[in-house]
Amino acid sequence: MRDRDDPVRVLHVDDDGDFAELTAAFLSREIDRIEVVTAADVDEALATLTDAVDCVVSDYDMPGRNGIEFLEAVRAEHPDLPFILFTAKGSEEVASRAISAGVTDYLQKGSGSEQYAILANRIENAVSRCLSDRELRQWKQAIETATEGIAIVDAEGRYLQMNAAYADVYDASPADLVGRDWRERYPADEVDRFESEVLPRLRREGEWSGEAEGRRVDGTPIEESVSLSSFADGGHVRILRDVTEQKRHERDLQRYERIVETVGEGVYVLDDDLRFVFVNRAMATLTGLDREELLGSPLSRVVDTDGTTAGRDARAALLGSDHDVETVEADLRTAGDDPIHCEFRFTVFPSERGVHTVGVVRDVSDRRAYETELEAVRDRMEFALDATDSIIYEVDIETGRQTRHGPFERLYGLPSADLPTTEAFYDRAIHPADRDTIEAARRRFLTSPDECVEYEYRTHPDAGPVRWIRSEAYVHAGPTGDPTKLVGLATDITPLKRREQELERRNERLDEFVSVASHDLRNPLNVAIGALELLREDCDCDCDHLDTVERAHERMVTLVEDLLTLSRGGERVETEPLELATLAERCWGTVETDQAALEIDVPADYRIRADASRVRQLLANLLSNAVEHGSTSPHSRGRGDAVEHGSTSPRSQAPEDSVEQRSTSNRTAMQSGDAVEHGSTSSQTTRSDDAVEHGSTSAATNGSSTGAAGSDRVTITIGVLDVTVAGDGTEQERSIGGFYVEDDGPGIPATDRDRVFEGGYSTTEDGTGLGLRIVREVADAHGWDVAVTDGTDGGARFEVTGVELVE
Repeated sequence: MRDRDDPVRVLHVDDDGDFAELTAAFLSREIDRIEVVTAADVDEALATLTDAVDCVVSDYDMPGRNGIEFLEAVRAEHPDLPFILFTAKGSEEVASRAISAGVTDYLQKGSGSEQYAILANRIENAVSRCLSDRELRQWKQAIETATEGIAIVDAEGRYLQMNAAYADVYDASPADLVGRDWRERYPADEVDRFESEVLPRLRREGEWSGEAEGRRVDGTPIEESVSLSSFADGGHVRILRDVTEQKRHERDLQRYERIVETVGEGVYVLDDDLRFVFVNRAMATLTGLDREELLGSPLSRVVDTDGTTAGRDARAALLGSDHDVETVEADLRTAGDDPIHCEFRFTVFPSERGVHTVGVVRDVSDRRAYETELEAVRDRMEFALDATDSIIYEVDIETGRQTRHGPFERLYGLPSADLPTTEAFYDRAIHPADRDTIEAARRRFLTSPDECVEYEYRTHPDAGPVRWIRSEAYVHAGPTGDPTKLVGLATDITPLKRREQELERRNERLDEFVSVASHDLRNPLNVAIGALELLREDCDCDCDHLDTVERAHERMVTLVEDLLTLSRGGERVETEPLELATLAERCWGTVETDQAALEIDVPADYRIRADASRVRQLLANLLSNAVEHGSTSPHSRGRGDAVEHGSTSPRSQAPEDSVEQRSTSNRTAMQSGDAVEHGSTSSQTTRSDDAVEHGSTSAATNGSSTGAAGSDRVTITIGVLDVTVAGDGTEQERSIGGFYVEDDGPGIPATDRDRVFEGGYSTTEDGTGLGLRIVREVADAHGWDVAVTDGTDGGARFEVTGVELVE
């Protein structure tokens, strides 16, 4: 860039050498910084002309080419170079041609020395004007090429000039904005701020810088960085930069910084030398070091040698591959020298200072411990599965790919690895005739995952023996809720099925035996009973031996009935709602009561869900047990074992039952003496022959004994137990209750209570020991529990619990 105080270099062209030297001397005398170079003709001048020349002074008449032709040649290469035609030949024609050719000035030679002073002044002005024009063009070029918007505003606020960058901020062209008011580009509140705050300060201080909110021509808001500089005439220059994106990035950066600082995982940035250039709060906390201690320190300060090497290798792999992220696990050294096993996930990005690495550190020590424990559990599971006939499997529903654990080859005859998919499993491990069965079971899991499915199959291709599998599974759903995976347990139950089949065959043989034995025993037994009755009538005698024979017959009848009852004990119960009080009344009508009384302390609306015939058997046995064992009367003892087995005798031995109704809200008392119709379907009543199970002594030993009232009469009570609610929210809630049968007799010794339900247990020679066993069988068939304890008045109390109630 040329300074205005630099020497002014002039090329003077004139064919008169003396005049040229004289002119040079006068010009240097007038302006000492003028330096003159002379040439005698145009060719010499063109050869001498360089960019270092500031002005050309030329004569018109010269040998060869004249001054106008020289001017045209100069303008072709130097269009802005000042050119003064200094000639003795003055005419309008020459002047007109010179002006047309682009002459800077025209001066006629004179006779006095004043002409040199004029020429010197003309040269200085021309060079100065040329420099000004050149500077102005440079400034305009600078303004036009500037990235910041620059505009000149007059005192009224109208745009006079602006560069393209200024107009671009508003998505407009300079022609769209020049002549319009700058206020149009701002909302009203922002204009008020400029008028009240910014412009007064600009007038006082001459300049202002700040931020503003503008509007593009389409009304879109923009954020601006604005600088103003005032002019003396009241106008000002506006320098503008659109910082909308910059501000958005700054806000995003602030959000990201807050996120990085608030996440629970350590975040770090490493430079090209693997030194920390950034760490967040969590990273500093994890290491136990201050941020200042970490920044600038190498990675090896907190990561052991193996981890640092692994990280360096993974970083190199990232640079040479298309992978975006790498993961390395290593021990992180802390300030307390307690290493923490961590996972480092990182990526790389180029920067002006090399390649930086940004990563996240997560403490995975708990996960590592869990994985170790999980691996141990998996090993134990595999070991346990290998010792069983079960496999755990996973099936990808979309692809059919299977993963299995356990003795698969032992169950299906082929290695699991050879059958990676469901299709391969069907094709190679299952006989074609059985594939549809297994596929149907798999589809059932998708709709009823809680269902247990059993299916039989034959291995392929040799169609070996039929095997049975029990499979249980659940469906794992993906994020959208659609099923993605089937996870289940398959168990070979072939041995169990074979045992079930063998058991069924044995049960069939047992049923045949019981049926034959019952029929073949009952016929001769009935003949014997009938013969005994005829003998008593014919002989008309009361012989003790005949009584013994009668008791033997009764015992044989009891044994046959009990065997039949026990043989049917495992049959499935058919439940229905039953009113417990009504059921108890009917059962009382089938029991030989002697002098016993029954109190039914059961609400009329107390209903249970049970099998009617089986529960009548249970209640009859318990009532018979209470009658026979609760009484201490000699009349009620020594009659066999109706107490233990609760069966019906071949003929009714009891007097006609009577009932006394006590008018209470929930209690019905029954005893012999008042005849009542019970509606019992039984044609016989239960005999009372054996009072041994309660541990009481015989009448001969005790002389006489009393019940609760101090007499031989026993009182039996049937009542209900507390109600509870079953269900954990995954199933429908149910009310669970129970009932009890107790007497006020002598009770059962605590040492015998665990044995009374055992089959064959009896304390008398003629007892079968099956009565209470049948009670236990009926309770078990319903899923109930039965136990014996002390009664309220010291007798025996049998409690039946787990009974489902009907609302």
